[in-house]
Amino acid sequence: MKKITKMLLFFVLCSAALFLISCGSNKDSTFSMGEQPAMGRYVEKISRYPIEENIQAVTSVKKSDGSLDLGIFLDQSPWYAMYNTKDAINYERQEIPWYDELGEMEYGIISIAYDMEDNKYVLASGGPENDNKVFKIGEDNKLVEIKMEWKESQSPVESLKFYFESMKVAQNGDLLLFQHWNGIMQYSPDGKFVAQYGGGNNDRFTVSGDNVFIIDEDSSQISVYDVNTHEQQRTVSYDNMTWEAALSGGSGGSLYLTDRSGVYRLADGGSLWEKIIDGELTSLSIPSLYFDGVIETAPGEFYILFADSESNNSIFKYEYDENISTLPGTELVVYTLKENNTLRQTAGELQRKNPDIRVNIRVGIDNDSSVTKDDAVRALNTEIFAGKGPDLILLDGMDVESYVSKGVLTDLAGVVKEVNESGEKLMDSVVNTYEEDSKIFAVPSKFTVPSMWIDEEYAGSVKDLKALADFAMDHNDLQVFHYSSYSDLMKIFSLSSGSSWFDKDGNLDEKSMAEFLTRIKEIYDSGKKYMKAGEERIERGNGSSPRAQAVVDSIGNTTDIFSWVFGRAYTYCANMISYNSANAPFLAVAERSGGVTVPLPGQAENVFIPVNIIGINAKTAKTDIAMEFVKLMLSSSVQNANTYDGFPVNIKSLEYGAKGRGNENISLAMSNDFDEGEMLWGRLPSEEELRKVMELCLSVKTPCVPDYTILEMIIDESKEYFDGGKTVEQTVSQIKERTRLYLSE
Repeated sequence: MKKITKMLLFFVLCSAALFLISCGSNKDSTFSMGEQPAMGRYVEKISRYPIEENIQAVTSVKKSDGSLDLGIFLDQSPWYAMYNTKDAINYERQEIPWYDELGEMEYGIISIAYDMEDNKYVLASGGPENDNKVFKIGEDNKLVEIKMEWKESQSPVESLKFYFESMKVAQNGDLLLFQHWNGIMQYSPDGKFVAQYGGGNNDRFTVSGDNVFIIDEDSSQISVYDVNTHEQQRTVSYDNMTWEAALSGGSGGSLYLTDRSGVYRLADGGSLWEKIIDGELTSLSIPSLYFDGVIETAPGEFYILFADSESNNSIFKYEYDENISTLPGTELVVYTLKENNTLRQTAGELQRKNPDIRVNIRVGIDNDSSVTKDDAVRALNTEIFAGKGPDLILLDGMDVESYVSKGVLTDLAGVVKEVNESGEKLMDSVVNTYEEDSKIFAVPSKFTVPSMWIDEEYAGSVKDLKALADFAMDHNDLQVFHYSSYSDLMKIFSLSSGSSWFDKDGNLDEKSMAEFLTRIKEIYDSGKKYMKAGEERIERGNGSSPRAQAVVDSIGNTTDIFSWVFGRAYTYCANMISYNSANAPFLAVAERSGGVTVPLPGQAENVFIPVNIIGINAKTAKTDIAMEFVKLMLSSSVQNANTYDGFPVNIKSLEYGAKGRGNENISLAMSNDFDEGEMLWGRLPSEEELRKVMELCLSVKTPCVPDYTILEMIIDESKEYFDGGKTVEQTVSQIKERTRLYLSE
């Protein structure tokens, strides 16, 4: 059994040159007078499981009659149950006395597979020697162990040299098992070793007909091997698919690939993929849901099993409806500079509620694109001011104030009020970030929290940047936190100080900047002697450059948690972006037997970073639908989902996340790449611990919207000051002149 546990990262559309799209084009879905829309597409229908509660995970195997056997893992006795169904509505419970036998031997199920005659094979692990065994379920429904001719892998961990993780049965009856560091291993039905395919950790494979298909991530190809001759037959490209792509076998030796963008079919011996299910119009596009490969139970009938991070499981059926338009009749266009999970989550939920609406998320800067941020924004602005822009805009990375002043955005105060009056309560300090004269033209739907983890006895001594500098100078036996350059300090503390550097007219506050540089230098000098030789790395840039993106990326990181845990620093700093960000700190607290989290000290009080900032184009003709999108984006139905891109502004969802559902009985291990002897291990945070993070979130007051190009300039112009070559006054003067030119553009 392979429980679905991958974290969703991103969504990528498939290349039109590679795939034959049968679900219609991505063009505007409006039609000319008299022109008939293309008809027919697969429609998603939610099914149900026979048990509604206590489900931890579900696996499925298709039988020869097209029905499904569902293995359901429970969080209480009887721990495991099996049901058969032909429609995912009506179920028949199966007798499984062999499961009790496994329990008596202290073995647990890893994977179940059937041969062409529905004989069951079980891959199990455990027992006195913590090993793997394969059993065949005999005619009397009892276990019959197969003596396997196991091959040792190259695993660096001795206990994992004979560990297998998943199993399938080929058409000829042979067993195919994935073994870490060895690849796919083929064994005869009586356990004799036959062949080895692939290698390393290419664990995504399936069998169909006489072939085994293995995804090779490095080459973005699928390798095809004949299970009878053991020779590689060919390779098939799967460019532009994400790492979540899952393979499954189909009828007639066909292959199915399930991805965020949809379900694709490859005919036996073929090389071109046919897109049969559009992921954009189904739950496949929802980032908080993880999925297994599509199951073809009958021609034109498919199922997909889904789960989320809280072990909520669901099953969907997909049927072709020739009476529904290929593309929904209404298209809502949402623009974002970069991929965004919350947008995908909202789009998926909106389309579930409104099947005749298609949400088209346009991404300005694709991962594989050479388009710069400036190019993307310039192109967007050209559209907007020509009256042809998107219906909604995710404003992260853009000049929100400029759009507001130019009347580009619609007032959303009514939407915020409606959500608040619906029984949901939003955090005023965050959603009112862009409020002016009782109007709100842009609403952050999430936020991040710059924070510091420190011993409780010191927490009261670091209320602001000056207090932290004093603390660092008084406790100079260690670094305040591990840093290798003055830019490390400036990057992290810009998050808690940057909002005080400029006045409302955009002019540099010289006094505030001088104070910032002075305090950062005091902290820097107090621990500089602990920097290793050659550790300081400062890169110089000129104005707005690609290096600004490196600044962005580095700020997303945290300081070295192992230095805090093992006594080389007094604190650990992090820009927490979700409850998941607290996993490592609480392991550190347990290891150190103490520690609390406080707002990151700075020149502003209780700072937060607004993210996922949504606005509606004032010129859209679809204001009502756009308003519904924003309301849904702020509602608990979207904000409850674990999308790992910010804390929710919905207080009900913030409280829900603090319950830590899904954390039960899950452990996390972390090792220091630079010191093999340093490791953290333990359970994920409890509800009591997560509520401390929630309290920190609820205390935020001051928004800070980082301008990474300006920060790059400040870092560059400060080098001589930190080297002792210039005074703080001279440095501030240079910063003022350079930022003035940039801001006047």
